[in-house]
Amino acid sequence: MSAIRARLTFANVMASVAVFAALAGGAYAAATIDAGDIKKNAVRTKHIKNGEVNARDLGIVVERSNSAAGSSSPRTLSVACNSGEQVVGGGGGIPSPGPDHTLARSEPTTNGWSVTAHGTATWTLQVYALCLVK
Repeated sequence: MSAIRARLTFANVMASVAVFAALAGGAYAAATIDAGDIKKNAVRTKHIKNGEVNARDLGIVVERSNSAAGSSSPRTLSVACNSGEQVVGGGGGIPSPGPDHTLARSEPTTNGWSVTAHGTATWTLQVYALCLVK
């Protein structure tokens, strides 16, 4: 015990207190701060690491539609976001394209997405819309 007291200095005690305060303060903050304590728009892209936020966290859903197989050309296919959702992106394609298949247009509609393609023989068209839940 006397060996410990001999090495016990004011600096050692203060360093131990500082470490304890730093660790306890961070734990206290993590336990007591929630989303309501963070100002709107305070969290920016630079604060978020890759892979930490996914579509579900943002409230993004994917609406999809597939055409029936056929040989008509050109073919346009659209999909709409549901009530309470807003389109934020989309796209489409031809699942098994041949050399004469062309995706001509891919664009937003009022609240959804539309694609137009050209092709011959039997082919199908797919479209999807990325919808943000309001």
